[in-house]
Amino acid sequence: MPDKHLSLEEEIDRASFEREIMPLVVKSGQAIDEALSLKGMRPKDIDKILLVGGTSKIPLIRRFVSEKLAGKEA
Repeated sequence: MPDKHLSLEEEIDRASFEREIMPLVVKSGQAIDEALSLKGMRPKDIDKILLVGGTSKIPLIRRFVSEKLAGKEA
């Protein structure tokens, strides 16, 4: 049987999208906490934040990381 190409296109609003990705965002926050802890650092020890990759364009991600790291601009 040949491989079939399946495609799905659907629009959702920002609130729904953010609600769906929130568990992953929270999990990334735990990774931030763990990384800081392993290095014996606190958010105030961070000078700059550099986000890379496609998800860095999501406003929720930028806000979350900024808040997580003591209001530093992401």
